[in-house]
Amino acid sequence: MGWHPADIRAAVEKRGKTLKDVALAAGIHADACRFALRHRHVQGERALSEFLKIPLWELWPDRWSVHGIRLDHRTKELRQRHNPKAVVGDVSCQKSRAA
Repeated sequence: MGWHPADIRAAVEKRGKTLKDVALAAGIHADACRFALRHRHVQGERALSEFLKIPLWELWPDRWSVHGIRLDHRTKELRQRHNPKAVVGDVSCQKSRAA
């Protein structure tokens, strides 16, 4: 289970910033990080991950593999579109997290 959106927001605020500050510092739309808390938004997710120095897969294990590859939200399989070498259906990277 990943981080709760309120926990991510609180972690950002504990560092003295807002979601908007993080988004603007990353050069993306001001609402991108806020949107990423509830919906899939690659740029917002990456900005939050980099700001908090927490891997994407730890914040959103249902969206990202341990190897930083985006998971297909419909099937939870690795997205071949973003990584042509990924084997569709290979979710072995998630097994280590479940253990």
